[in-house]
Amino acid sequence: MEKDYAYWQPNIGGKLGGALKVIKLHHAPLVEGPALLGAFIYSVPSARILLLVLAAAFSVHVFGETYNELVGIKWHLNDPIKRPFVAGTLTVPEGYMLVLAGVAGLEISAYLLNRWALFLSPLVVLAALIYPHLKDKTAASTYVLSAIVSMGILGGYVAVFGGMPFEADFLLHAPWLFALSGLFFTAYFDEVANLPNLELHKKVGLAEFSAVKSSNFTLRFITLNGIAYLGFALAGCFAYSVGPVAVFLALASAVVWAVARSLVKAGNYGKAVDRSLIAWLILVCGVIISRLI
Repeated sequence: MEKDYAYWQPNIGGKLGGALKVIKLHHAPLVEGPALLGAFIYSVPSARILLLVLAAAFSVHVFGETYNELVGIKWHLNDPIKRPFVAGTLTVPEGYMLVLAGVAGLEISAYLLNRWALFLSPLVVLAALIYPHLKDKTAASTYVLSAIVSMGILGGYVAVFGGMPFEADFLLHAPWLFALSGLFFTAYFDEVANLPNLELHKKVGLAEFSAVKSSNFTLRFITLNGIAYLGFALAGCFAYSVGPVAVFLALASAVVWAVARSLVKAGNYGKAVDRSLIAWLILVCGVIISRLI
């Protein structure tokens, strides 16, 4: 079995190092990335909006990852990689303080953005709190995580749009195609990210598809979700007139995803996770660069 995410983590000791390991900064393309994509979908946001969007996304990153680790303590006890709450680097009360700080950061940022960002923000909190409790109950929990990423894309759009979420203009112009792309990418990525620790996950009773289904089913699941994310991304590039740079980088994302899929087939899961994150980051950068030039 390959080493888990330890090779991504900063070599910092103490409480700071423990906190950085818990929040998994390497997941930034999956949290901060979607929010930026939504914010840049039609135009370049102001510096104030951009900073608040990043603050809100980072806050979700902090409380979501921390709460996931807290709920997962019972599963990580047998993990050869001693995670901060198991190793004692961080205490459980300190973890809940991080969760509360993250929720507070999201709500303050949403309040400063606009009333509809504030109105919708509890949905993100609720989804992030529900997701970890479903991981040992249903493989469909991956789509709860995916919905959080989709909400990040829509949230970035709401931050700039500032209108009522149920108004016709919002419903017509919201980046639904990119939200669907983010949904399917996250479902794909979550399954790939579980593969390095598959035997441990089976042992502790987690219910992801790779742990309860055959390897052939898992590969089909990964393939179909990957194709769906790329298809919706390309459709979004044309539907929202993002520009040729975004289309080109979406195609480049497809190439990198194909490499990641081949690495999964070869059993090289660590590099597959790496390439998958890069594929999504390329897609997000394509939208941002298109709006900047």
